[in-house]
Amino acid sequence: MNDPRHRILFNVSIAVNLILAAGCMLSAYGGYFSPDYFHAIPAIALLAFPFWVVAMPCVTVADLITFRKTALIPAVTMVLCVGAFLDFCPIRVRTVPTQGNDTFSLMIYNTLNLADYKEPATDSNTTLQAIIDLRPDIICMQEAPAVAPSFHNITRAQADTFKMLYPNHGTRQLGVPVYSRFKITHIMADTLPGTSGMLEKCVVDLDSTSLTIYNVHLQSIGLDTDDKATFMALTQGHARGNIKKIKSGLLAKLNHAFKTRASQARIIRQYLDADTAENIIVCGDFNDVASCYAIRTIMGNDLMNAYTEAGRGPSATYRANRFYFHIDQILYKGRIKPVEIATLRTGNSDHYPVRAIFKIENL
Repeated sequence: MNDPRHRILFNVSIAVNLILAAGCMLSAYGGYFSPDYFHAIPAIALLAFPFWVVAMPCVTVADLITFRKTALIPAVTMVLCVGAFLDFCPIRVRTVPTQGNDTFSLMIYNTLNLADYKEPATDSNTTLQAIIDLRPDIICMQEAPAVAPSFHNITRAQADTFKMLYPNHGTRQLGVPVYSRFKITHIMADTLPGTSGMLEKCVVDLDSTSLTIYNVHLQSIGLDTDDKATFMALTQGHARGNIKKIKSGLLAKLNHAFKTRASQARIIRQYLDADTAENIIVCGDFNDVASCYAIRTIMGNDLMNAYTEAGRGPSATYRANRFYFHIDQILYKGRIKPVEIATLRTGNSDHYPVRAIFKIENL
């Protein structure tokens, strides 16, 4: 360390490690910053957390090869970010739950209005058939039209089977209906501030208890074709020449979407604070990841995330335009506990369905 050049490199290594550590911490805990005051930067940093999950171990290894003492910085950073990592990538042993009278299955699915994301079928509707094949007890759909024959290749047999499986449903006027094999009562639908915010509340009478469901669709980013092309170029490393488009297009729309979702989340939280139901599920297309500010606002101090509690490994529920994020969530509280949850690679929407099995706990 007496060599001046060695000392300079050591100090540079410390500085670089501290900068990287700060970036990782901001990414891990960006969801604690309100977009109303901090704009889009912390929220965008949160979306980049998977990058840091890979980068920080690599930084630690590089430090051990060069300056071992500096490896303490990324190592401590990773320890401080364990909570965020487990939200992103739950770790648990796979179990095979048995379904019985004390369990029910619930699935959420943004169906893209039952249109085909790619490779359209010609003789039936692939997305509706996926729902029929999976047969959850309750399905909460977003961007969902009425199921009718001939609409997007829906066959008469598919429409009749779906109606037989799900004789009970909420209102379909806002595109966020709840379908159930159980009786549904006390239906309420509401629009939220913004251009794509919707909510449906209903009470499902299970065999042994009741369940209040809030099926939601929060504000989307609203990217046009040019925005998507810019993002694709960015992910391919072609940021040069696109900086102006990124600032005026992507960042502006992201900032608006984050703020709008925060406002929508506060309204949903007001509904929850006034709701005296014992068992509540808030689920749907949140258009953001589990640790974001909007979802933290909705969860408050009493709701839990089903994927964090019962999921395994990282998961992406959206698959279009390289936005590979887990944006479809199931939150819950009460005498219900998720024993299994999984993202299912089926259907032909730009989203994948997420299915959870809940166990009803005894008093």
